[in-house]
Amino acid sequence: MKNTNWIFAFIFMMVTPITNCYSQSAAAFEKAGDHSMEQHDPFTAITFYNQGLDYNETASLCFKLGEAYNELHEYENALKWYLSASIKSENDDQLYNNSILKSADLLKCLGRFQDAKNQLLRSKNLITIDSIRFKNTLHGIDFAEQLMKDTLPISVNLIGDEINSSYSDFGPSPSGDSVLYFSSMRFFRKNKTETQKLTSKILVSKISNNQFSIPEPLPSSINSATYNNANPSISPDHQIMIFTHCLEDENNNLICTLLESQYQKGQWQTPKVLNDSINFKKYTSTQPCITTNGNDGYLIFYSSNRPNGFGKNDIWIVKRNPKGDYSNPINAGSIINSKDNEMTPFYDAMTDTLYFSSDREEGLGGFDLLATSFVNKSPQNTIHPGPPFNSGYNDLYYSANYSNPRTQYLVSNRPPAEQLNGGACCYDLFSIKNLIPIKKDSVITPLEVIPLTSLPLSQIPLDSITNLPLSITLKKLSELLPLRLYFDNDFPDPHTRKTSTISLFNILITSYLQKLPEYLNAHKNDSLQKKELRLFFKDSIEANFQKLETFTAVITKLLQSGNSLKLMLQGCASPLADNAYNVTLSSRRISSLRNYWMQWNHGEIKEFIQSGQLILNEDPAGEHLAAAKVSDKLNNKSESVYSVSAALERRIEVTEISLQKP
Repeated sequence: MKNTNWIFAFIFMMVTPITNCYSQSAAAFEKAGDHSMEQHDPFTAITFYNQGLDYNETASLCFKLGEAYNELHEYENALKWYLSASIKSENDDQLYNNSILKSADLLKCLGRFQDAKNQLLRSKNLITIDSIRFKNTLHGIDFAEQLMKDTLPISVNLIGDEINSSYSDFGPSPSGDSVLYFSSMRFFRKNKTETQKLTSKILVSKISNNQFSIPEPLPSSINSATYNNANPSISPDHQIMIFTHCLEDENNNLICTLLESQYQKGQWQTPKVLNDSINFKKYTSTQPCITTNGNDGYLIFYSSNRPNGFGKNDIWIVKRNPKGDYSNPINAGSIINSKDNEMTPFYDAMTDTLYFSSDREEGLGGFDLLATSFVNKSPQNTIHPGPPFNSGYNDLYYSANYSNPRTQYLVSNRPPAEQLNGGACCYDLFSIKNLIPIKKDSVITPLEVIPLTSLPLSQIPLDSITNLPLSITLKKLSELLPLRLYFDNDFPDPHTRKTSTISLFNILITSYLQKLPEYLNAHKNDSLQKKELRLFFKDSIEANFQKLETFTAVITKLLQSGNSLKLMLQGCASPLADNAYNVTLSSRRISSLRNYWMQWNHGEIKEFIQSGQLILNEDPAGEHLAAAKVSDKLNNKSESVYSVSAALERRIEVTEISLQKP
């Protein structure tokens, strides 16, 4: 039986035998299925859920069957049961909405973009109750559809049977052009109850004339009989290997720790566990990538769900000096990490590019490969390479050697990876080849063959902006418009009638974001409003500020290239005060944005505003654009101040960008 549930550290599944200890009823079988899912065993869960359906075909059972099949990446079966759940759950808003969203996401993964949109649009319930999530899902479908229109000249092919087995194979780490290390689930070990279960070991294969030798496990000093051994990463000089040992905790969560082994006298030495600042207790540290840090030693990138990150699993960075001392880890930052999972980092020292995978909403489905270029050790914009690097399945573990021509690897459960019962349950290694001519003594990387014109503006490296036709850049900037930027009530400079301010928009945003608990407290008993507020703060206030940062960086490049630009700015307010006051408030809000631009990046834009090369046309509209139903009652602050509907009106908008006529 192939393993499937592997996302948080390596490919691993607990096998739970089917028993008859549950009474013969739908509820009992559903409970048994839930227990199997908690044990990371969707195979057994499907059996129990199907038995429950023989007694009562409830919406809950249908939805859970969809979840179990989705765990196995059997998309067609999962879709069938999600659709069935949506039909049977008309009286359960939450289950109905989740069924609609899950089925739409699967249709996106299958490349059926119009069907996915239709599935969303047919749900008036979803649009009304969960409008922000609806819009985000619809945007994700549009994003995926656009990506599929620009397939790159790259081939992604399954590696032969010498490497890939009937079990999941993953975590490739090439060493030069003659050796490949990787992990495989083709082994068994006994657990505490003496039950045989799947486990992983680290293997090595030698490469000659593009042929792989039969892989052999590393010695027991590396492949411990006690642990699941996985995720090797070999330093570019072949002197150090960082890898993981993993075990389940009392809650059946896989906890992994990072270890180091040094290569001496022709073999890998007994490893040592890295310190507690890296292997944070009770959290997982996994999927390392060790790369050079020049004369300073090495850099190690890894994935962890430790506290103080941006989301679930984040990419973290730690330094190792030549003496073997490790620094405290630091988070790779918001350009790389998101509220979702970021996994399987690989840092390409030849191109200063970090490759990693994420299950964030904007993608083709599952985990998608992303890439972030570094300049002076600082990450730039993250890009999505598109197909065929990515598919509607899980695409992870990009890696490459440092030879010329380069060999690149990817791990995926896309067809034709090993299948089980028609589902994409399992993971295999793929090789990546460029289909465009490669010049002698040159190295082609994925970033170099990506058609920039097909990418969203936020994914184009800043240094490449001036390589685009001006009309294309302006079109991409216009796609960000109207760019809506939001303000806390009566800010900046409350209770004044000044038309300008010394406040900076970025400082105002930081203060506003910190007030989320205050907004939630105004709706203690309204779970729906609290949910919408959390989404609004994350997906509108914070996300739009990030769009402003991208917008500003790009117009700076255009101005520095000699272009003259004109921006239209409009300020708005909620109807809480009189209109005359709201007009002055709108002016102050526009003024805070002007101040932000005047100090941008140590004054890079200031000279262009002062010289008239960048013209800002301002329209302080006050409250006359506010929606009619927004409360203006001061004695009802939960609606007039702390509601999403009121917060949406407190904004300024960049509505238009154009070239100035000579």
